[in-house]
Amino acid sequence: MRDRRVVNIANILVNHSARIKAGEEVVLTAGPESFPLLEEVYLKVIEAGGCPLVRLDSLRLMEILFQQGNEEQVTFVSRTELYEAEHTDARIYIYGHKNTKTLSNISPARQRMRRKSQQPVRDIHMKKDRWSLTIFPTDSFAQDAGMSLYDFEDYVYSACFADEEDPLKEWDKLYRRQEELIKSIGKVGEVRIVAPDTDLRMSVEGRTFHNSYGLRNIPCGEVYTAPVEESVEGHIYFPLRNDYLDREMAGIRLWFEGGRAVKVTAEKGEDFLKEILKSDRGASYLGELGFGTNYKIKRFIHNILFDEKLGGSIHLALGDSYPEVGGLNKSCIHMDLILDLRKDGHVEFDGNLFLENGHIANFNYKE
Repeated sequence: MRDRRVVNIANILVNHSARIKAGEEVVLTAGPESFPLLEEVYLKVIEAGGCPLVRLDSLRLMEILFQQGNEEQVTFVSRTELYEAEHTDARIYIYGHKNTKTLSNISPARQRMRRKSQQPVRDIHMKKDRWSLTIFPTDSFAQDAGMSLYDFEDYVYSACFADEEDPLKEWDKLYRRQEELIKSIGKVGEVRIVAPDTDLRMSVEGRTFHNSYGLRNIPCGEVYTAPVEESVEGHIYFPLRNDYLDREMAGIRLWFEGGRAVKVTAEKGEDFLKEILKSDRGASYLGELGFGTNYKIKRFIHNILFDEKLGGSIHLALGDSYPEVGGLNKSCIHMDLILDLRKDGHVEFDGNLFLENGHIANFNYKE
C-alpha cells in the first residue's frame, strides 16, 4: 500500500520546491534505500510534464573511490557532470542509505580534497537556484536519532507537513509567517548571542534576512543572514553533537578575533574539526547566522537538515555564505553548528531582546 505521506513529500519536492514545468529536464539523485520516494517523485515529474533523469548516490561506491583511487581519480571532475549541471533545469536529492557512517573512517584530507575539486559543479547548482533535498526515513537515520523506524517516519513526515491534508498550503502559511517575521526585524546592525560559556558579537550591517520555506530543504523553516566577515568577536560553546561529513563532533568551542576562528576545541572530534578548518581561508570565518522556526521539530536527531530548523534554536555556519543575503565569504565547506536556546540563552539585535529561551520577543510565531 502506498503511504500517502510519501506521495505528499513527492508532491512538495516537485510542485513546491523545484517548481517543475512541462518540458523541463530534472535530475533525480537518490540513495539505494530511498527508492520508494524516488518512484513517487519520478511519477510527479512525469505528471508535471517534466523529463526525469536518475542518478545513483551510493556511499559504498564513494568509499571505494576514497580507499582505492589515486589523487587524480579522487579529484576528477567529469565534463559530463559539468555539462549536465549547466544544461538541466533542476535537481532533486533524496538521501537514503543503509549505513550513514560508511565514510566515517575516510581521511578528512581526502574528503577535503574531493570537496574542493567538486566546487565548480556546486557553484553551477547554487547559481541556478533550482535544487532541493530531503531524506527518506531509513533504519540508519532512525538509529542515529535514537528512535524506532516507525516513530522516525512519523517525526519526518510531521516536520515536512506531509501528514497534513494540504501540505502545499502549510508551506505557503510558513512562508507568510516568516515574511512577517522578517518585516518585524527590519534593519539590524549588531547581533549578540549570550548563553552558557557563550558571548559572541557580530555585525550584520547591510546584510538582509532570507525567508527559507522549503525551496531548497525539506523540511525547512528558518530565516538566515550572513555576518559581516571580519566583525565576529568573542566565544561560543556548542554542547550538542554536530555531525559533518559522517563524523561526529560534540562540545565544540570557538574563539573569534577579527572574524576568524583563532582557537577551536572539541570534546569529541577535535582533530577532525581542525582538519576541516584547514580546507581554505574562508573555512575559519562565519558564512551564516540562522534562526530555526519550525516548531513541529521539537527534538534533535543528529541530522543537520532537521536540527537547524528546530524552533527556538540558532545555527552558525563556518565557511561558505549565501550571496542572496549579502554574504561574501567563500569556502568549499559549509558546516552548520547548532545551539539550542530554548532553556537558557538569548539573542539581542542592537541591544534589544530578539530571542529568549526559544521564544521570539513580541512575535507570536507558533500560531
